[in-house]
Amino acid sequence: MRVRLSKPFTLQQIASVVQGPLFIGSEPKQLIAPDTLTTDSREVMPGDLFAAPTGVQTDDLRFAKEALERGAAVVIARPSDGIRELFPRIECEPLTALSRLAAAISHTIPHKTVAVTGSVGKTTTRRMIATLLSKRFRTWENPENYNNLLGNSLSLITMPGNTEWLISECGMNAPGEIAPLSLLLHPDVAVITNIGVSHIGNMGSRSAICQEKLSITRGMNGGTLCYTADDSLLRRNVPQAAVAVSAERTDVPFHPAGVRLHTSGTHFDFVTPNGIVHDLFLSVPGRQMLSCACLALTVANLTGVDDDAMRQGLAEFRQTKKRQYIHLIGNTVIIDDTYNASPDSMAAALETLRMYAGVQRGAVIAVLGDMLELGAFSASCHRAVGETFARGGITHLFAIGDRAKDYASGACHGGMAPKQIRAYSADTLPECIAGAVFPLLNGGGTVLVKGSRGMKMERIIPPLLHMIEGAE
Repeated sequence: MRVRLSKPFTLQQIASVVQGPLFIGSEPKQLIAPDTLTTDSREVMPGDLFAAPTGVQTDDLRFAKEALERGAAVVIARPSDGIRELFPRIECEPLTALSRLAAAISHTIPHKTVAVTGSVGKTTTRRMIATLLSKRFRTWENPENYNNLLGNSLSLITMPGNTEWLISECGMNAPGEIAPLSLLLHPDVAVITNIGVSHIGNMGSRSAICQEKLSITRGMNGGTLCYTADDSLLRRNVPQAAVAVSAERTDVPFHPAGVRLHTSGTHFDFVTPNGIVHDLFLSVPGRQMLSCACLALTVANLTGVDDDAMRQGLAEFRQTKKRQYIHLIGNTVIIDDTYNASPDSMAAALETLRMYAGVQRGAVIAVLGDMLELGAFSASCHRAVGETFARGGITHLFAIGDRAKDYASGACHGGMAPKQIRAYSADTLPECIAGAVFPLLNGGGTVLVKGSRGMKMERIIPPLLHMIEGAE
């Protein structure tokens, strides 16, 4: 990745900021101030600052050599025997250096920060918050899904100097990853969407996941924590001063009223402690999306966005591809929810599938890939999802991956006949799966395609769309 620094530093300043010694060599290059950072040695251009966070010192050396050959102004790498032959260099662990550089740049920009974490819906919530706050403030948010320490460091490094609100997403795969993000970002507002079972294989329990998510407050100095009160585990563990938000309850300060869910979207009012925001419309259907919207509206209300701006921002929000993105072709609906998967997001996707199936004729098909990082809970979680989908009224299940048999077992327990279920290995060509789904859509139907990121379920969408469009 190659990004432009929002604030250039001289080589001496960079070394001072990252707290690593600068070595120029016997024939020093001009001590320029790089304005571009590159983390991939193949993308280096003359004059770049190069730092590639890796897990292996030999990779540091190899990539740093290539970067200097391509004209990098300086490379940042961990101290080692081989690295001492390279000039100019700054000796520091690259990820540590980037986070320190990010903090230095952040301190020069008088902005405030919203940090969003949770098991499900954090990207959608972050994007909704950014959309709403942009109606009043100059905002900056994580590009794409840069929600780890490297991604958030890059977000700060590239943040424009006139930013008023940074909206940042904080993800984790293992214990101890959220607190460093909070200490880097120093949130003024923190948001926790829910506590699910994503990454439970690494975390061990939902309680451990909850405590990890709550460490989003570690870097806060005062500020406000907003949380989803529909999650009972969160409700029991958040600090007393936290702000409760709900898509279902009416006994909390922020909640919707007059909710009307449709396949075209959701109409509702939003109740706040200082009045009701009337006539809101969210074009993305589903109760999970409503929950994300309630959190975003709460943040907007707390930060001073007016009612008209909230209405306009929410109406303008559009979901990105791979996150319950709807393809409507004639009488067929394809729900592309292939970005990632967990038992919690599967339940939300099933609700959307059922909503569309309720107004569409024809087959109701779930094409489900493995849910990864569930550890010892994997088999039981896949069986539970298979059973839930079967009881949810699907007519056909396509199960793909090492856990296809568990999906199938659960679906049979939920009442589906074996002839309604097909299992495929993870290396099955996507064209083959699409070719098996397509004949079931004669006259129309509704198809959900979903699985964990590593399953690359999105590959099934193009051939399936091509077949349906060719038949129209």
